[in-house]
Amino acid sequence: MQIVPVLKRGAVLSTLGALLLCGSGLIYGLQAQEMETRRILVLYSFPEGLPWEKLIDENLRATLASKSIFLIELHTEHTDRLRYPDDVYLHKLIDFYQYKYSDSAIDLIIGFGDEAVDILLDYGDELFPQIPMVFVTAERQTLRRDYLNPNTVSLFWGMDIKTTIDLIGEILPQTRHVFIVAGTSITGRATLELARKSVQGHTQGFAIHYLTDITVEEVIRRSAQLPEHSALFFLPFMQDAGGKSIVMRDMLSVVSQQANGPVFGMADVFIGHGIVGGCLMSAELQGKRGAQVALRILEGQTLEEIGHRQIPNILMFDWRQLKRWDIDEDRLPAGSIVRYREPSIWVDHTWEIVGVTTFCLIESLLIAGLLLQGKRWRRAELAAKKHREELTHVARRATLGEVTASLAHELNQPLTAILSSAQAARRFLSRPAPDLNRVSTILDYIAQDARRASKIIRRLRVLLGKGELQVKVLEINQLIREAATLMKSYGMIRNVAMTMELSAGLSSIKGDKIQLEQVLLNLVLNAYEAMRAVDHGPREMLITTAKHDEQMVKVSVQDTGSGVDPEDLEHIFEPYHTTKPEGLGMGLSICRSIIEAHEGRLWAENNPDCGMTFSFTVPFSKQME
Repeated sequence: MQIVPVLKRGAVLSTLGALLLCGSGLIYGLQAQEMETRRILVLYSFPEGLPWEKLIDENLRATLASKSIFLIELHTEHTDRLRYPDDVYLHKLIDFYQYKYSDSAIDLIIGFGDEAVDILLDYGDELFPQIPMVFVTAERQTLRRDYLNPNTVSLFWGMDIKTTIDLIGEILPQTRHVFIVAGTSITGRATLELARKSVQGHTQGFAIHYLTDITVEEVIRRSAQLPEHSALFFLPFMQDAGGKSIVMRDMLSVVSQQANGPVFGMADVFIGHGIVGGCLMSAELQGKRGAQVALRILEGQTLEEIGHRQIPNILMFDWRQLKRWDIDEDRLPAGSIVRYREPSIWVDHTWEIVGVTTFCLIESLLIAGLLLQGKRWRRAELAAKKHREELTHVARRATLGEVTASLAHELNQPLTAILSSAQAARRFLSRPAPDLNRVSTILDYIAQDARRASKIIRRLRVLLGKGELQVKVLEINQLIREAATLMKSYGMIRNVAMTMELSAGLSSIKGDKIQLEQVLLNLVLNAYEAMRAVDHGPREMLITTAKHDEQMVKVSVQDTGSGVDPEDLEHIFEPYHTTKPEGLGMGLSICRSIIEAHEGRLWAENNPDCGMTFSFTVPFSKQME
């Protein structure tokens, strides 16, 4: 009875939620529609992708996106006048801008760099009449003031050349020469003029030289041949005397590697690329300040209120270069930023070092304890090994004890033959004319049977002996035949027919002959015992060999006995488990240990009709090498 009201309330809440979501979407859409769009065109002086302008552009966009109350539609152009300084290119560029932006409602123009600003000064009124412009140039003195109109506001890179020159003398008091290097671009030449004016009346204790109108190859060569106690100070070098466009950051990396004196620069984008540092222009600040001024203009502030201003510099140094030129950090001005510092491992990883030291102490104690415990384990392992060997020896004696009748029969045959041959020889020798040839043949028979008896006794002694695992190359089929010979008479006494189906062409194995024979004897003996109670039906044993897989040979002993109860089948290989009243329960356990020591496996299973089959695998010799 309560389900329907609950469903109704749920439906109402769902509907209200959907309306709220739709409402918020509509409100957001209306807000987006109400936001006015402002279009800004940015002209950069250099080719697209250069580090300086790339960082300026990133910070300009980020500031506009985060601070603007308008939707900003930003257009960017790269004038690339360094690579194409001719008038033909310039006129085509102007035609392209006129074609592209004549119908666009541009609200503000920003020109970064003297090359871009020169285009706006010469063609701005034609291309973008009455549109406010922001010029970012090298310095107030380099800007053609007579070209400015009321729609223009100018910012300045903030090149503080004098401060950097003074810094060189303060942090390197042994300096005797400072070489100022400048390129041939418009910005490069304008900055060179600023540098000359900045160092007028220079009173530091070193001489100032100028490297101008020079190729980049000459710059690299001269930097490696500076007089002792010299420094290099690079002004903008985007074009050399041969007209080649230069990626200045790449050039400074090469010059720094070759120079025999420290290198200083003017912009933070060169930190990490070979310069020591200085009072540097910041690309980040350039982009942010340009965006801030642009937003103030778009928000309605007059150009007179904004005025012409200089973008501040930052004191920044490369720690690695300070160390390279043995400059003491205490000599740096207050507030200096040091990049790429490599703190001491203790300062940077205090807790890690404490943790590792503690861990090492604990680990040392654990290792000492483990070594002590290891000695105890080794003693226990040696004792266990000796015990296993004793048990194996006892099991071997017990197995041979059970086949004593078979061994006696095996020895009785050659001994009986020796006795018969000796009696025959005596008879031949007692004749008046003894047949010595016949006697010689009989003596050969006696020697042959004696060797046969000796071989049986020797094998018995080996089986009864002790010893560690002795691995040799063996023929598995031959091993089985020899073991079967020992048990042949035992089977005849118990009326058991033994058959062997041994696969031909099996590879050799590696193993201990005596121990493997012990396994075979034990399995054959168990098969005989399993068929002792069979009164009706065949008493048959089948020994087979076959290739188990590419690594193993399989040996099986199959009988026609009564089999084993499935519950006992799971435990027959456990020590002291036996189904025979007089058994010790160690035979099969030791057999499994022997086979596992040979890297094989021993298992048992009841046959579908009657009896059971014991099987084991051992590796071929090539797998055990």
